[in-house]
Amino acid sequence: MRAVFAAVLSLCVCAGASAEIDLKLFSGTYNVTWLAINVPTANAQALLPQNYALLNATAATQPVVIELGREIKTGVPGISFTFQEAKLEVPNVRRVDKSSTPFMYKKSIWVDSELQAVSSLLVYGLNSSTQTFNPSDSSATAGFDYSIKGVLEARLTALPAAQQAAAASSMPAYENYASMPWFGPDSVLCSQHVYNFTSFVQNPVFLSGTVNILEGNGIQGTYTVSAVHLTATFSILAPQLCEGF
Repeated sequence: MRAVFAAVLSLCVCAGASAEIDLKLFSGTYNVTWLAINVPTANAQALLPQNYALLNATAATQPVVIELGREIKTGVPGISFTFQEAKLEVPNVRRVDKSSTPFMYKKSIWVDSELQAVSSLLVYGLNSSTQTFNPSDSSATAGFDYSIKGVLEARLTALPAAQQAAAASSMPAYENYASMPWFGPDSVLCSQHVYNFTSFVQNPVFLSGTVNILEGNGIQGTYTVSAVHLTATFSILAPQLCEGF
């Protein structure tokens, strides 16, 4: 049913020419840790499909974003799901020719639900796979450690209270990453998350620690990271023409 819906929706969007559609298809709550690692530009470029390039390809390094989260009651009115979800993403990608609008390329999505893995591919063209998570419910734990068997291991702790205010200066960068329009390996159209960053369900807590990437197409290794953990409500736009962003 979702595949049929996605096909019909795509035809409707294409028929709308360049008109931007502000249709929120899914909504929910996200308990998430965001972090970014810096890798050589060549390694970041290698994560992209061959026909796409980074906007700032002359820089020595590029950020790669990792999301470690749990979606809570996410779906459409009357039908919602709660599941673990993590992502490996490359920001600041040129998706539209001759445009400087930065897009996020969602390289890999890991979930604990086969239904979510299949539906994200059918609706959004994302490369999603079912994995084993520890903890199995990251929203119900007091700590911030997060691992996916054979994929990555994050060891994170909250910064001391005296350092939280200074660390908050990094929040606009995380908000920027979270709000970029995005696409995946099999995406014909693009989409975007719309987060409520003005009224958090759980206020941001800034973290430090390490992430060990076990599966990462050339970016494997252990990185020292800063991160932010929060809970916020969000919506996801229906797939639409990338030129509309």
